[in-house]
Amino acid sequence: MHVLSVASVKGGVGKSATAISLAYMLAMDKKRRVLLIDTDPQNATTSHFFADLQFHHTLSSVLREECSIEEAARPIEGVSISLVPSELELADITTAIDEGPSRWFLLHNALKEVEEHYDNVVIDTPPSRFFTTRLSLIASHAVVVPTQLDKWAVRGVNTTFRDIQSALRDQRLVNRQIEAIAVVPTFYEENRQIKDILLQQVRENFSRYTTNTLIHRATEIEKTYSIDNERLTPGSRAYAEYATLLDELIARGVINGEA
Repeated sequence: MHVLSVASVKGGVGKSATAISLAYMLAMDKKRRVLLIDTDPQNATTSHFFADLQFHHTLSSVLREECSIEEAARPIEGVSISLVPSELELADITTAIDEGPSRWFLLHNALKEVEEHYDNVVIDTPPSRFFTTRLSLIASHAVVVPTQLDKWAVRGVNTTFRDIQSALRDQRLVNRQIEAIAVVPTFYEENRQIKDILLQQVRENFSRYTTNTLIHRATEIEKTYSIDNERLTPGSRAYAEYATLLDELIARGVINGEA
């Protein structure tokens, strides 16, 4: 079972759209069993799949050790994806669990219980340095860092890399290691000189990590994930770009090549 976090301290960079798109494509195009985890109290990923946000168990329940990941996971109809939902109350989770170093490994330990049940785990993290961001990174084999091409988002990539370095130190205690990172430029707009300048800056500063695939700004992405709550339309440019991104991430070893 391979664990991937989609992480950025900057909001509005296409993080949830990327996590959802990769989960859909892993399940439908690559025939994987996928566990999608929403660790963001703003619960955009959860809201994409469910209009009714009343759940018996959520990620908060898992972190409070009231239930297992499998008990919290909700199957998504028509696709081999299960979702561990989030809720606004997750923002207060640190007051509900014990202090001490073991708290940082709660998600890692919970996932070990379902290693035989899923091929891939995709984690959508908060756009901040929140508690669950650190838990997610510690539990991960790889990280995708989406970045919109504006100066604040680009600066946020550096912060996310510092958080990854911190997680790598924590991972030594649990025999886990982030082995691959990919920086994915999002919301690219052609014929915008500033976008090209910032794209060049990203590729120079993170040359080892930046994907060749660009995700263009597209009305379809916003409409699909903010309004329609569906998946991207096969044959559309947005679909093709995310499909190409998935293949590139597999080729780079950011996502496992075999189920």
